[in-house]
Amino acid sequence: MAVDLRSFEQARTASPVILKGRGLEALASDRSGVLVAPEIVDLFALNIGDTLPVTVFPDDLDLAQKVNLHIVGVFRDFPPTEPFSELVMSTADLPPPPILPEPDYYLARVAPRRTPATVAKELADSAGPTPAFSVVTVADQARQSRRTLTVLNLTGLSRIETIAAALIAAVGIAILGAFIVLERRREFAILRSTGADPYQVITGPVIEGGAAVLASLAIGIPVGLGIAAITVRVLGLFFTLPPPLLSVPTGDVLALVFLVVVTSALCLGAALLAVTRIQAGPLLREP
Repeated sequence: MAVDLRSFEQARTASPVILKGRGLEALASDRSGVLVAPEIVDLFALNIGDTLPVTVFPDDLDLAQKVNLHIVGVFRDFPPTEPFSELVMSTADLPPPPILPEPDYYLARVAPRRTPATVAKELADSAGPTPAFSVVTVADQARQSRRTLTVLNLTGLSRIETIAAALIAAVGIAILGAFIVLERRREFAILRSTGADPYQVITGPVIEGGAAVLASLAIGIPVGLGIAAITVRVLGLFFTLPPPLLSVPTGDVLALVFLVVVTSALCLGAALLAVTRIQAGPLLREP
């Protein structure tokens, strides 16, 4: 694909996604520059700065010319993505007319207060019963290239994951509380026998449980965000437009923290309730 950089900049609505090297600014500064798809780089073992010989107009042997292009960048997506292009260069490096053919693809931006669908219908109707060209909008392209995975509504699943994470954390705190009660009964009994009131007895377990909850959140949230970033990199090919590497849902994170704290407090409180009911005399007489 050869693009006129001046008019392309005026009409495009999405920027090319460059994996390596430079993008449109490199094509503007290097008349022989070319952007290549990753498949071409892997197939021919190319790199930035290599020379790529290309035969232009191979369908007409009399007009065929060889052009030496310099690889200035590797793109992941270069709009428009339909038709798909493996090489993108500037029209400045193509032979001048009459050898240069007429453009067969026009990219346009609609005027203010006009919709792409309305303009596309008007252009299609103006061509008569047998249109000489087809009109495709950005919405049409997005609809054609949309993957089933990317149109799923995962809101319900996300809520289930949030509640499940809070319950798992609560179970962990409950187990910690049960361990405290079972393993330190004699310690609690001694404290009670020395005159400590119930609040003084449970102060230590409360601090330990609170530290466990805060440490779990401090470790679990960054680990979860890191796993999310890795998942986005792995599933990035399923999206028409590349998603951001990391998007932190502040509301969901705060909801998770709230649920973890509340459920952990309830479970730990139930465990510590047993501490206040310990009878020091019978427990200390046990062998």
